[in-house]
Amino acid sequence: MNASHSQPGSDLPTIQLRQIWQAVIERPWLFGSIIVLVTLITALVNFKLPNVYRATTVLQINVQAPKVLNVQEVIDQTGPTQTEFLKTQFKVLESRTLANRVYERLKLDKVSEFAPTPPGAFKSVLSWLSTLFTNKPLQDDEDAQGPDYSKLYYEHVDIQPERLTLLVRIHADTEDRKLSARIANTHAEEYMRFLLEQRYGTTRDAASFLEKEAVGLQERVQKSEAALQTYREDNSITTSFETEEKVIEELRGQLAKAKAEAAKLEERYLDKHPKLIEARSSAQELETSARDKEKNLIAMRKTHIQYENLKRQADTDKKIYDSVLSRMKEMKATDQLEATSVQIVDKAIPPDLKYRPRRLINIALALFGSTGLALALCVGLHLGCQTIRGPEDLPGVVDADLLGYIPSIDPNVLTDFGALRALGEQRAAAEAFRTAEAILSLKPKSSGAAVFLITSAAPGEGKTLCSTQLAATFSESGLKTLLIDTDFRRPGLSRNLGLNEEIGLHDILSKGHSLENLIQKTLMPNLDVIVTKESGRLAHTLLSSPAFAKLLAEARTKYDRIIMDTAPVGAVADAITLSKLADGVIWVVRFHKIRKRVIREAFHRFGVSNTPVVGTLINDIDFNRRSSYYYYSYRGYSKYYHSTGRSSRSHSELNLHLNPALPSEPQSPPIEASKNGAPKVNVLKPHSRKSSDV
Repeated sequence: MNASHSQPGSDLPTIQLRQIWQAVIERPWLFGSIIVLVTLITALVNFKLPNVYRATTVLQINVQAPKVLNVQEVIDQTGPTQTEFLKTQFKVLESRTLANRVYERLKLDKVSEFAPTPPGAFKSVLSWLSTLFTNKPLQDDEDAQGPDYSKLYYEHVDIQPERLTLLVRIHADTEDRKLSARIANTHAEEYMRFLLEQRYGTTRDAASFLEKEAVGLQERVQKSEAALQTYREDNSITTSFETEEKVIEELRGQLAKAKAEAAKLEERYLDKHPKLIEARSSAQELETSARDKEKNLIAMRKTHIQYENLKRQADTDKKIYDSVLSRMKEMKATDQLEATSVQIVDKAIPPDLKYRPRRLINIALALFGSTGLALALCVGLHLGCQTIRGPEDLPGVVDADLLGYIPSIDPNVLTDFGALRALGEQRAAAEAFRTAEAILSLKPKSSGAAVFLITSAAPGEGKTLCSTQLAATFSESGLKTLLIDTDFRRPGLSRNLGLNEEIGLHDILSKGHSLENLIQKTLMPNLDVIVTKESGRLAHTLLSSPAFAKLLAEARTKYDRIIMDTAPVGAVADAITLSKLADGVIWVVRFHKIRKRVIREAFHRFGVSNTPVVGTLINDIDFNRRSSYYYYSYRGYSKYYHSTGRSSRSHSELNLHLNPALPSEPQSPPIEASKNGAPKVNVLKPHSRKSSDV
């Protein structure tokens, strides 16, 4: 199961859960150290921190204050939206002015938590430089406006609006329960006072403006009334124009009635009749009076326009003056009222429980966080590792199937081949070679191969050990086997196996020895060895000579398997020269030792030959280390052979899950000790890391 999957067409690697687990067990000390160190530091810091208590005051901020008088119309005709208003109030609650007011009211500068710290070294240097170059000390806003405690204050006070409500929470965090409650409540009170002062300040400004306007309006009213009165006296205006018009209308009505009455009397009486004479006389008087009034009205019209203008101005000034006086009375009334848009919903009380530090939660978070950090670091190092650690690392580096995992062989255990298969962990190594031999016998590329070339990318990867033990495994299976040391630069077979190096492959050109003269027999059935000694100058000449090719051709006719232990590909060209004489190549890679780039370049260089690489052996895996890449996967196999009391099992029972069906093998014959110090010995000692094995 994959922990993550790369998308189709993506170049990102796929990380498997098994790789994550292996990344951890490869570096248990790094993984555990990070977790322990981070968690321990977090615990120490948390237990050193003092307890902090949080007290909370809840305010309700209404968008509009209740209207007590109509004076609000003077102060504010249009207002902001609800959102704008609330945001403005939130900023006011976090203002520097409120912080300084609370600071001064509660004398917080005397509390250790709120005491200002002296200026730092950087600020002192700036002040000194300012004095040096300008002869004036560096001044900041605090010098001009007084000390600013807001930054330190709001480290302990938090303003938190409740979403989708008109409520605001004022949190105060201090080491003193009671002080926390006092600060939260005082902050709310100072905020309300600030709003009242702001509102009353606006009201007083308006009242002051109205008072000044009232004085000017009073003078204007007096002047306009005096001008009206003077004009009336100068023009003898006793009545108004409208009054005269009404009088004339009444006289005309009376005149019409008098004429109608006289007309009726004329029908009844003669001209000399007293009633007729009286009626005509009354009508004549009314007509004369009306005519006189009309004449006066015509005279009044000449002065009425100016009079009306003066009268209208006087009335307007009087109305304005009366309105201002009314507003002034309302302003004075508002001074006695406290109408604000803010209400305290819940007052803060001293808390019983601490707010922080939440030690257990912090330690748990540190534990989880450090685990994630350690895991990420281990996985990063694991993915960034450039060495071979398993079959999944082989593609793109060595294009050959894996033959087996070779466990580490104790360099201090110098024993013969039989003992190697009888002692605990060493016996597991012998079974690993048996597995490799079985796979080679089943693979199409190698089943018919007679000559195998064993090489590696760099020195020190254990190719001599693998050559020796693989040759012994072939012979153990009943195949007549010849092991040839073709590494003229750092030969190791004669020294590791205790054979005579005076007679060897190096004598082909100089002495012309035949195959029978070069072979050294061992007491191990079916296994012969040809050694050599150091002669690097002759290596290429000898290995490419017809004499060596003839020797190898003769050996093919007499042996079932021929194994050539040659020099590393990355060091010299001997392996490439010999590849044309071999049927297959076995590539040895030392576990977690050589960088992939070195192996890839060597394998690419070896690719010029047409000889197939039939398999790869990953050598020197320490299954006993819990940090080993394969400890938990293959530890059981080595435990299977740990007890010396158990009988040896066939390699079909131990295939390292590389091939499920392998043929059985014949049991090794008993090994006899050497009778004398002759070169023919039966000792096939495991490779020692301190030797010159390549």
